[in-house]
Amino acid sequence: MDWARLALPSRAGWLTTTGGATSRRAGWSRLNLLRLEFEKVMKRPRPADILLVVEVSDSTYRFDSTEKLRAYARNGIREYWIINLQDSCVEVYRCPQGERYTEQFKQSPGTMVSPLEFSDRSVAVADVLA
Repeated sequence: MDWARLALPSRAGWLTTTGGATSRRAGWSRLNLLRLEFEKVMKRPRPADILLVVEVSDSTYRFDSTEKLRAYARNGIREYWIINLQDSCVEVYRCPQGERYTEQFKQSPGTMVSPLEFSDRSVAVADVLA
């Protein structure tokens, strides 16, 4: 689809612009094409598309560590980090199974943490908490 074109609704059908020129087209076909192209580009990511979810948690810690954790595990999110501002740590959850994660640990300031998909890249926990 040519993204230089823009279709806008008008009383006489669709007003289509292409590089400054305008023309009127009756019918819904242009709208349907534009909608389908938009949906293809803007589709929601699937769990397989998501490498890491990070929540910064202070007042929402209870919800983030229970409801969200179970929802992410249930939907197959491979890795979930909670930046726990109350306890000054990063909680790491990996390998979802059912509504829980089989691998979980906490990292404190003075340590480094790396995502599974980018294990060669580390970040200092103190920097994350700052």
